[in-house]
This record gives sequence, structure tokens and C-alpha cells, in this order.
Amino acid sequence: EYAFYLFKNNKKIDTHWYTDKMKVLFDKEDLSGDFLVKAYIRDKRDGTKRIYSSNILSISI
Repeated sequence: EYAFYLFKNNKKIDTHWYTDKMKVLFDKEDLSGDFLVKAYIRDKRDGTKRIYSSNILSISI
């Protein structure tokens, strides 16, 4: 299962809770700032979790 957190300027601004889908779309109107996504992967069989962080993406509009 997969969960995703979207951070803007080091503050969590959106969450997609655990689902079987490994892709997510964040729809945000204000796209200016520094963004980071953290992905949490949970094994359904034993509950172990892994965390991955994206590189920081800077957008200025």
C-alpha cells in the first residue's frame, strides 16, 4: 500500500492516505515555492514500512 505527503516550503500541505495505487496527483492552485513529496510504502503482509523522499522541486510563477 502507498501513502503520499506533499510539502511546500517544509510544511505539509496535502496527504493521500494508504491505497493500492502507486501513483498520485496533487492538484494545487498556488504552484510557487519549494516542493517535496514523501512516499510511504507499507507491506500488507507484515506491516513493515519504507519511506522515500523526492528531490526538492522549486517553482516560481
